[in-house]
Amino acid sequence: MKKVVFFAASFLLCCISSLIYAQRGNLFIQNYDFGAHAYDIESFDNDILCFSTPEGIVTYDGQQQHVHKIPVTLYSLSYDSQRRCIWAGGKGQVGYLQFDSKGKVVFSSVFTTEGNVRKIMLQGDTLWAQTPNITYAYSITRRRLLYRYHAPRNSSFNGFFLHRGEAYASAPGKGIYHLDGKQMHLSGRPGNNLKTTGIIQYIPFDKQRGLCSSPDNRLWLFDGLHFMPYRSPATRYVETFLLNEMLPLSDGQRFVFSTLSGGCIVVDKSSGIVTDILNYETGLKDDETTAIYEDKQGGLWISHAQGCSRVALQSPLRVFSTYPGLEGSISSLIRLGPELYVGTTAGLFVLDKIRGEQVVSRKVYANERKRLFARQQQTVVVEKERNPYEDALKAYIMQSVPYYFKKIKNIDAKCKQLLNYKGKLLVASSTGLYEVTRHTGYPIMRNLHVYAIYGAPKRNMLYAATEKGLIAIREYRGYWKVVDRIAAIPDDVTNLMLAGNKLYLGLFNGCLIVHLRTDGTFARHYRMELHTQAIQPLWVGKQGENVFFLSKEGALLHKEILGGMLLPYQALNRYYPLSFLYDSQQEAFFLLKNRQWLLLQNKSLKPLTNRLVNYFDELQVLAVDYQGNYWIVASNNIFFIPKETTSSPAIPSHPIIRFIETDEDTYLPFLSEDGREIKGVEVPPQSSHLVFHIAYPYYLAGERTQFQYKIEGEGESEWSAWRSTPYIEFAYLPTGMHRLLVRARTPEGLISQTQSIKLYVRPPFYETWWFYILEILFLLSLLLLSIYLNRRKKDARATSILTIVSIITTVEFIIIMVEPYVDNFSGGVPVFKLVMNVILAYYLLPLERRVRKIIEKPEGVISVELRRTEPMEVTSDGTGFQAGDKKREIKETPPNNDNKH
Repeated sequence: MKKVVFFAASFLLCCISSLIYAQRGNLFIQNYDFGAHAYDIESFDNDILCFSTPEGIVTYDGQQQHVHKIPVTLYSLSYDSQRRCIWAGGKGQVGYLQFDSKGKVVFSSVFTTEGNVRKIMLQGDTLWAQTPNITYAYSITRRRLLYRYHAPRNSSFNGFFLHRGEAYASAPGKGIYHLDGKQMHLSGRPGNNLKTTGIIQYIPFDKQRGLCSSPDNRLWLFDGLHFMPYRSPATRYVETFLLNEMLPLSDGQRFVFSTLSGGCIVVDKSSGIVTDILNYETGLKDDETTAIYEDKQGGLWISHAQGCSRVALQSPLRVFSTYPGLEGSISSLIRLGPELYVGTTAGLFVLDKIRGEQVVSRKVYANERKRLFARQQQTVVVEKERNPYEDALKAYIMQSVPYYFKKIKNIDAKCKQLLNYKGKLLVASSTGLYEVTRHTGYPIMRNLHVYAIYGAPKRNMLYAATEKGLIAIREYRGYWKVVDRIAAIPDDVTNLMLAGNKLYLGLFNGCLIVHLRTDGTFARHYRMELHTQAIQPLWVGKQGENVFFLSKEGALLHKEILGGMLLPYQALNRYYPLSFLYDSQQEAFFLLKNRQWLLLQNKSLKPLTNRLVNYFDELQVLAVDYQGNYWIVASNNIFFIPKETTSSPAIPSHPIIRFIETDEDTYLPFLSEDGREIKGVEVPPQSSHLVFHIAYPYYLAGERTQFQYKIEGEGESEWSAWRSTPYIEFAYLPTGMHRLLVRARTPEGLISQTQSIKLYVRPPFYETWWFYILEILFLLSLLLLSIYLNRRKKDARATSILTIVSIITTVEFIIIMVEPYVDNFSGGVPVFKLVMNVILAYYLLPLERRVRKIIEKPEGVISVELRRTEPMEVTSDGTGFQAGDKKREIKETPPNNDNKH
């Protein structure tokens, strides 16, 4: 057994390790603590990921993960694009998953099964589900089972696949069966070995063939009739580390093999070469994988025992810090020709190729008595009780880690700056100045702290700011010689800059300006102080003829006025507040403003040529190599980003409003015409306090996605500030129609399309049109009743009270109608409402008197007073008067002067 494993490991090492191009670095891997031991992974139509786990369904939208409890454990998932749901098979049931109005994933059972469903696949209208004993064919439109295929006697099913529209089931010991209608018959000639084991995995390989795997970790090509062995350098890997799943990638050129003990490998389809290895050595948290899935943005999701990981397969972003050997915190970095040098607090390191039997690993096995780890040139220590799989493990490490960081001899202190001077690497460290040749450091000046260095090749001069002063060094035929110096510099030096015949040194709260002679030696110098309470370093830079200094609080411009002055540099101060980094090799400043890195050049800030740099905001180092590529150090990790990207990353079109929460812990259903695009929401009057839970399923550093919104209604509003919180809260929304606009911004600065949703806040009953009509009718009734009582002249007190009530009700009705416009005009200031009520109280009594006069004596009415002195009899002429009678006195009351108009 030991010889077999050793032979397999040796062959594996020879075939694969030479095929992996490791100098380009490893793929960028993001590790998450959710989705551990997932049985399967899928995504909904809105790109939200779905993990089926023992704890339930876990969803992840790029910003948050949620656990949804469901009544059944699900083992297999299949997305249905036509019905916008995920079909799922699990413990004795088959059904589908969907979101409800509360944003929760619910499982709806369709039919029950005999045994646990381990495989579920969708073929048009037919849903296939397989248990160990039965394979089911279910019609989705008819909602009934079409066929039930029972496993052969003394056997069970261990695999199911679809090849060119035909269904096949595998039964170990019997063979591969073709499921054709009601019939189930053996297919082709699988051979004795394949007949015994069966087929457990299948993926399309080309138009005619499919790639299959058997339980003994062997690969086969199937054309519908014959099974032929598939041989490539990748087959040894899956045979050694136990194949689990296969996945074809969306580019059509590669596929992924996941294993139970060696992580995953990415294989080129045409050549069979392993292009990338994804395991613990290259950044994966665990090598025992359970499920793999490719999202719509080209990212590979891998579920393992420690959670899940996403691999940026389509991104040009590469990681170099996964190579072992680095010690300490990274402080500087430079690429000199094909070699990458990294300075840390523990010394200088170079990325070198592992040779011979040398093994360098970062892998730690808890069940071993000793760690399998050897730094630099040490080899693996073999114990007396040797693990039979130790040779395979050694091959695993050597092919996963073909490069490591080798420590440069004689440089063991903190490296503060690396400089390419005439093709030579110079190192400024806390113990001296060194020149590196053939991976060995040779001292130029030893036993002194070197703050910063600056090379002037045209003057054949090197300037070094040290604890013993500023030193000028010149090279003579390969030897270095000190030609001039200035006394000790009291402060730490940030950087040096040569402008004309002056050498500028950035200090803490000041700068040092040194005038140079024609030969580059020092003529005179003076210091300028920055009088501030806070101690802050100044960094010196230049733009053409201008020399400026940068600090955290602002930019200063040096002017040769009255012996030299530092004046505010308005051209740069308008960009503050910001943070910045300095690249000593390129003599360039990189400024971070609004989460976007900019290059300071010619008095302006220009975006970098590759937006991927914006993924990182808290950087330790940002450097540009001689080819224009970016090298970044963030959280002590080294990343490589090419100068330009050939294509823009695929991003979701617009944000998603997952659900809406009200102040009463209820969730409002949103209207939808196609099941995805939100059209409008009707809000009850008692639920004007709303919380919109939003998401943007962008997964490359998706936790750094930002959102922006504005509300359109009665008044125009502006876009809010960018925010990282995945929800929008409104404490109050007035009644009426509104429109909410939401958009997202990716970490690299790409802005999505705008998501729009209409909001109709339903008014309360007392603000509806029918209630207004009732109020008007009620007011008219009060006025008519008041007029009627005044005409009857009965119960003057009740009449007066009724008149006042009518007036108050009318005025209050008018105030209620006008109040929203007053609030909109005053911004909700209560003073205006108080003034309105004071005016009402002041005019109430005079208004009541005036109304009473109008009611009691209307304008134009004539009052007639009759006085009868004697009984009146009707005469023959019909006048009713007799001779000698006194005629009736008719008096016309003149109009009231108060009612002239």
